[in-house]
Amino acid sequence: MKFSKKNFTALLKISKLKLVKFRVFSLLVFIFTSLLYSEEPRATVLNKIIADTILITLPADNAIFPQNQNLLFVDERGLSPRLLCVHETKKFMLPVDLYIVLNSPLENHLKRYATRLGINEKGTLIVKKLDIWYDTGPFISKRYVLNAYTILKDTSGKTISNWTWEITAKPEKNKARVYSKLTDLFLQNQMQAIKDKNYNGVIYPYLYKRNLTLWVEYILFPMGYAVIPHIMLYYPEGHKKNFVRASKLIYYRKAENFESIAINGMNQRWYHRLNEKFLLTLSTNVNIGINSINSDRVKRTKYYNILLFNALVGASIEFNRYHQGGIIAGMEMFLQVNFLPTLADDLEPGAGIHIGYIIP
Repeated sequence: MKFSKKNFTALLKISKLKLVKFRVFSLLVFIFTSLLYSEEPRATVLNKIIADTILITLPADNAIFPQNQNLLFVDERGLSPRLLCVHETKKFMLPVDLYIVLNSPLENHLKRYATRLGINEKGTLIVKKLDIWYDTGPFISKRYVLNAYTILKDTSGKTISNWTWEITAKPEKNKARVYSKLTDLFLQNQMQAIKDKNYNGVIYPYLYKRNLTLWVEYILFPMGYAVIPHIMLYYPEGHKKNFVRASKLIYYRKAENFESIAINGMNQRWYHRLNEKFLLTLSTNVNIGINSINSDRVKRTKYYNILLFNALVGASIEFNRYHQGGIIAGMEMFLQVNFLPTLADDLEPGAGIHIGYIIP
């Protein structure tokens, strides 16, 4: 009996399917037996099997609590006191919750860091929001980000200051170390800001959550134009003047000899805040897509010119009010490096404008 390549491929597919079924069956048997023979409540056992937990410790864990500390701390995040944040990960090939847990309540850690820095301020520090997440958007600077919103009130309840925090760290294999590092930096910076009286009296006017930013770029090249709609979802910018973002986009290009389209090209945007109203922006997009050749103007071309591959670098000044929603707009200069199609010039300068809207 001859064993053809077609038969071998079919057998391989069947083997892979059986392997997946076996893994799923094994997982179900494991869960069933754990629930059947465990002395703990079934919901607790199931949560332990499905969910995953990372326990983190902090450098100031051994600090001694003062007996008469003037500064009080309140955790208003609406989570369990020891729960720092929750993420999604994969376990047994299934998406599950990953719980990032402190070894004691967050309020205790705030007290320890205040003790460590010798904080004598009277009042109450309120933690309204704290989230740590992995930002995969920027294709050059992938990083973990801690975003937090805190408020400091005096003994009468009057708001002295508020802070919108954005702290970043490079990825590491040891995730617990990254979470610990970010939390440590946040607590250090928060207490140092109170000690130095680095206050921000302008209260953030919206509910602290991710802002939806929509905008469209219109670019004019010597031979045609481009239209690029963007969508971006990030927490409000922090207290630092420099920060990084990335967007989802559609790149559309119209030239005399061809049209191009690309979706979700690799991109990164570097921002520098000039003042309360304006930002400087440096952006880079790497676009990979397809072309439609104008057969009326181009009779013959290479087959690979159906592909689009270019890099677009731009610099702009943007009207974008600090911690305010509403209209954004800017003027830009561009340089586009074209690899494909070969019908385009290797280098194309461009100028453009963009207009958009921030929804807090």
